[in-house]
Amino acid sequence: MDVTTRAVLDLLHVAQSALGTRPLAVGPLEPYAQSVDHIVGHALEYASALLGDLSNDNDPFLEFGKEPLTHAEALELAPTFIQSCCNILAGEPPFPLACMSIRAQTFACVLLSSSEKDASAS
Repeated sequence: MDVTTRAVLDLLHVAQSALGTRPLAVGPLEPYAQSVDHIVGHALEYASALLGDLSNDNDPFLEFGKEPLTHAEALELAPTFIQSCCNILAGEPPFPLACMSIRAQTFACVLLSSSEKDASAS
């Protein structure tokens, strides 16, 4: 596994770990849910950039299921997407890097824009 693919896996694990702590952000810790969303969004945004850099025209196509359109959908679907990417990258190439990159960017955009809207409404 090359260093960039390893970095993508590391970023996916960061996002996965952060998502695992989000249920703790309730009551007095609820304001930190936005911080968790930022961590996940930025990790996926960076992973998307790395995946895009690795991708080429010969990458296979893979549909990753439902696309998140809302913040709630992104939080619901992200764990499955992240685990799917980890499983794929742990296997043998060729990988659907472009597809993974685009979907990771979609998750990042939804999570980060929703968080920015929430912050500006406060």
